[in-house]
Amino acid sequence: MKMEALTTYLAKQKDVKKVYLLNQNYQFGHQVARAAKEYLSRKHPDIQIVGEDLHLLTQLKDFSPYVAKIKAAKEANLAANF
Repeated sequence: MKMEALTTYLAKQKDVKKVYLLNQNYQFGHQVARAAKEYLSRKHPDIQIVGEDLHLLTQLKDFSPYVAKIKAAKEANLAANF
């Protein structure tokens, strides 16, 4: 239900063109990732998923590597648009 609500909101945001999925690496996180891809492709097919990562919930104390990956994905997509 949460992913349904989130993707409905994102579908109404016409300025959102790209998303990066960061989910927890266990069954629920995998289900959320699948649902996000499915719902976004159905509700707002022009949104591009520029990256995806799974993290270990109980072992993660520093998100900086993921922030760096998100920034790198943004830069790669900016360069690809030229």
